[in-house]
Amino acid sequence: MSAAEFREWLVYYLIEPFGEDRADLRMGIMACATLSPHVRKGVKLRPADFIPKFNRADPQSAEHITDSLRKLTAMRGGTINGSN
Repeated sequence: MSAAEFREWLVYYLIEPFGEDRADLRMGIMACATLSPHVRKGVKLRPADFIPKFNRADPQSAEHITDSLRKLTAMRGGTINGSN
């Protein structure tokens, strides 16, 4: 990709944002619009209430991930290294 093409993509992104952040916002808007008629009076929902917040500064440990995968495998009836 040339520098000129890269600049064009940057300008396009400023006009029409795309990517996962934008997709999360669209889904937050849809969830808010869908649920708003079903909440008590006085409760205000915002699209941000439905957007996942990922804490990238606090990653899971390898042990936690391994334990989660072992449990998931066991729940599905699988085995790891001959154990249940």
